[in-house]
Amino acid sequence: TESMRIVCETLDWALGQMWIVDADQSSISFRSSWSRQDCSEFVAASKAMIFGKGQGLPGRTWLAAAPKWIEDAPEDPARPRARWAAQCGLHGALCFPLTAGGRVLGVLEFFATEWRRPQDELLQAVVALGSQLGEYVVRNRAERLLRESEERFRLLIAGVKEYAIVMLDPQGRVATWNSGAARIDGYAAEEIVGQHFARFHTAEDRLQKRPERLLAQAIELATVEVEGWRVRKDGSRFWANVVITVLYGPDGALRGFAKVTRDMTERKQVEALEEAGRQTRQFLAMLGHELRNPLAPLRNAVGVMRMREIADPQLEYCRDLIERQVTQLARLVDDLLDASRITTGMIGLQPERLDLARVVALGVEASRPNIEGRNHALTIEMSREPIEVSGDQTRLVQVVQNLLNNAAKFTSRGGNISLEMSREAGMAMIEVRDDGIGIAPQMLPRIFELFMQADAGLARTEGGLGVGLTLARRIVEMHGGSIQARSDGVGRGAAFVVHLPALEQAPGAPEAPGEAHDEPAPGGGRSVLVVDDNRDAADSVAALLQLRGHRVWVAYDGPSGLAIASERAPEVVLLDIGLPGMDGYEVATRLREMEQTRSSTVVALTGYGQEEDRQRREQTRFDAHLVKPVDYEILYRLIERARDGPGNAPGSSPGSSPSLG
Repeated sequence: TESMRIVCETLDWALGQMWIVDADQSSISFRSSWSRQDCSEFVAASKAMIFGKGQGLPGRTWLAAAPKWIEDAPEDPARPRARWAAQCGLHGALCFPLTAGGRVLGVLEFFATEWRRPQDELLQAVVALGSQLGEYVVRNRAERLLRESEERFRLLIAGVKEYAIVMLDPQGRVATWNSGAARIDGYAAEEIVGQHFARFHTAEDRLQKRPERLLAQAIELATVEVEGWRVRKDGSRFWANVVITVLYGPDGALRGFAKVTRDMTERKQVEALEEAGRQTRQFLAMLGHELRNPLAPLRNAVGVMRMREIADPQLEYCRDLIERQVTQLARLVDDLLDASRITTGMIGLQPERLDLARVVALGVEASRPNIEGRNHALTIEMSREPIEVSGDQTRLVQVVQNLLNNAAKFTSRGGNISLEMSREAGMAMIEVRDDGIGIAPQMLPRIFELFMQADAGLARTEGGLGVGLTLARRIVEMHGGSIQARSDGVGRGAAFVVHLPALEQAPGAPEAPGEAHDEPAPGGGRSVLVVDDNRDAADSVAALLQLRGHRVWVAYDGPSGLAIASERAPEVVLLDIGLPGMDGYEVATRLREMEQTRSSTVVALTGYGQEEDRQRREQTRFDAHLVKPVDYEILYRLIERARDGPGNAPGSSPGSSPSLG
């Protein structure tokens, strides 16, 4: 049992079991076990079994008289204990014979909780170990077996290179040194044997007596495992996982310690990068939220001003200036969050079967203010046959919008932009052309790089972070497609061509895509509840909606909103996600549970634009979400097209929650 404990703790095996060949040489049966975790079900199954030669892992090792290595025990159909191995989470297995005089006397088997590949050095080592242990089984000298097996095993593992396996004397001085220790710590055996193992610790650890405390803990607990910085011979630091096991002699006297060290620096660096990325995403999400919140009431105030007659041209100019700058700042916030998603790989997709004509139409609608604001002429040529793709509608619309916005931005006022949608060799194609400033040949290979601007001077004038094309390429590639940029040079315009895998026409699909721009006529006034703890934002959006003829109630927290909803049964609820106390997700869940608002259209208002936030909103059964500052034209259309049942927000479909912001 002591040998199995040392093997398990030194080489990180979870369970060890000994099997002994019966005296009549007809079967092999369970003798003893040692485990680092609860493997009682597997041990009980082993105790109840007796194997013949060639049966089960013990019997096969007996028959072969050679070690057996199983990479994943539950997947081995020849193992009658596979079911119990799976229940106990046992995977990798090593079994080797105990031999003496050319005869197999028994076997030792070890199991790990993870999948393991064979290690030639270890297989060679256990052959010798099995022979040594077999000699002791023959002579039935159990105490000497435990003592000698530990010593021989220590010698056999001296050649293992992936672990620094070191024996310490009772005072903590290095007694043995293997090749793995030389590789990891940098010392030759003659340089370090006899030195205290505190030499591997940092100066801070030595001042705080941590090496001595580790040995004291090992004596108290039998085994101690820690991670921390260690120091090599050359003074460099590495992150180490260290296991120290106390060793006692047959008389109970302390004989020393077994110390196993693994270099975990690479894993630590990965964890640090992941943590830095998480903190960056959290910071950018919070920054976006804090920037959007004050923009919302500003945009709403501009909307109110537009509904009033302004006689003073200077005031009209100031109103338009504020509106342009609020729109620009909102675009920069979106660029900032998109840049974060690109660099951290946090762009998620919600794929469905899509009519590409509708995707193009929504993209054109979203970019039309930029195109018309610069007096560009837009020509659209759509395929006469329907083209369908599998993709995320919100993201593909973003691709079309980004390409059109890019064309509008880098084309002089009054320029020409064209968009063509077609099908080529099983691929859907979208091509956006312009007669703008063009792209220099040396810039073409880099045009899709993050923060790259083809014309830095113009980019600074027009604003933006240089994220749109990078995001478009990333989204297209995530859909299994490609995107290319073409230009004959500076001043000769540019073209961007997107290819996406096209789906075969579904049975019963329409002959033509139909009119993708159709919108129902605005309905009558709706009853609307606005719930937002930002009073300026709530009051200003309420004023906008009242000017449009809607009946509006305002609440500044979740409980108040639920009380008003219960009394008034609003047709539409505009609900801020970041409410204090009872947040918007909980309020939305309760609204869906209330009879008065079960069929209301519930719209999320949020300053957060992260992908995980979008997914959570969809899971909470919002009909749509609008990112602050809200585009009030989109808000008007959403409310005016709301119906008596959820899922009727613009662009919604069964089982989906569209993103409208």
